[in-house]
Amino acid sequence: MKRMLAFAILFAPPATAQEIRRYSPASINLMTGNQLYEQCNSENQFFRISCRSYISGAVDALNQWRVFIDNPPFCLPPDTSITLDQLRDIAIDYIARNPATRNQPAPFLIGTAMSTAFPCPRPTPKPVQRRDTPAAPRR
Repeated sequence: MKRMLAFAILFAPPATAQEIRRYSPASINLMTGNQLYEQCNSENQFFRISCRSYISGAVDALNQWRVFIDNPPFCLPPDTSITLDQLRDIAIDYIARNPATRNQPAPFLIGTAMSTAFPCPRPTPKPVQRRDTPAAPRR
């Protein structure tokens, strides 16, 4: 896999400085859904690899929330049989079907796509047990 990635990077058509600036968010701004969508659908192999890597990193980061919060945004299947291409397809399909939200930060859109595809099972609420309260003493 590493060898194939190195080969793809070495032989990908070079990106011009203008293209790189176009897809590089400002230092404090997150990539938008529009930018990610363009990268993922680019003819340039470098941008397509960048797209997969970005989505993979966002999914990994969001998945780590499970350690810190009780209600994680999504629950990937425990068998880890999901490929990077599947994660990319899920994210890009969601962004393509929701063009009105493409201006939002890409990590938010990726998280929403994953929560739609992999919702967490909601715990069933425990039934409230009624206690029979004794009648107040008569005076």
